Amino acid sequence: MLKGFLVGAVIGTVISVTGLLGTSYFLGQDTSGVVEQAQEAARPDPVVAPSPDPAPAAAPEPEPQPEPEPERVILPTITPDAPVAQAAMPPVSASAPMPEPEDLPSVVAYATPFSAPQSVPLFSILLYDDPEFPLTDSTLESLTVPVSIVIDPTRMDAEAQLARYRAAGIEAVIEARFADLAAFEAALDRLPQTVALLDSADGTLRGDISLQGQVLARMGETGHGLIAGAFGLGGLEQAATRDGVPAARLYRVLDDEGQSAPVMLRLLDRAAFEAQQTGSAIVLGRSYPETLAALLSWGAGQAAVNASYAVAPVSAILQQTLAR
Repeated sequence: MLKGFLVGAVIGTVISVTGLLGTSYFLGQDTSGVVEQAQEAARPDPVVAPSPDPAPAAAPEPEPQPEPEPERVILPTITPDAPVAQAAMPPVSASAPMPEPEDLPSVVAYATPFSAPQSVPLFSILLYDDPEFPLTDSTLESLTVPVSIVIDPTRMDAEAQLARYRAAGIEAVIEARFADLAAFEAALDRLPQTVALLDSADGTLRGDISLQGQVLARMGETGHGLIAGAFGLGGLEQAATRDGVPAARLYRVLDDEGQSAPVMLRLLDRAAFEAQQTGSAIVLGRSYPETLAALLSWGAGQAAVNASYAVAPVSAILQQTLAR
């Protein structure tokens, strides 16, 4: 028994020594990696906050559209050698050639077509074609109110100018530049397709009673109308009416004293008012740049026909006297 106890004690001592040796072995080794691994393993897993749902992409904004530019109306400066580029006037460019029935008086046969209520006063504008300030086709097309062209029958290109105006649907008037009946007959031969005769500024007809009677008698045959000057007491107009010639009187000249465009604008307004008071009015202007600029500006603010008056070719005023 004692022997067995001793054997057990020896075995226990061996085991203890072996344990101490193992511990000493491990203590002699570098255990930092083990410690770090243990610490790392001991750390709790980091808490990762869930990422928020991505915000929906914003709808792309529509590209801004450019605003349309307002339509611009430009009134060009008129110069004798520069054509006017502007909106065309339908009555000038679109009018068909005027009829030429032989059984109608000239004031009707060669008139610019026009219609307006009979009760509306008429206002007419005569435009004298001055060779020094020629009227171009584009200038005529830019006018927004009807005009009647006055032609000097003594100019070299009178026939060509009349043909040009006729083709554009614009009526024409002969200026009284002759000293006797033969010269008047020659003017009619050169410019037969005209609606009326305008007494000259120096009073060709008014100052010669004998010539006046001869010319009025011939006009009664051709059916031309007469436009008397703005001077005198109306004797020429009265004589024409007695002879059955349709006649009217010039209210005033727009540019006889070198008036500026603003002054002519006031004269046009005053003449339109005169038409409303008396039933009709006629003004005369030359193809000066200032005059054309005034007509363009005034016409841009007018309606061809309105409740107060109508801007009409001069033949419309003369035709009214035929019905009286």
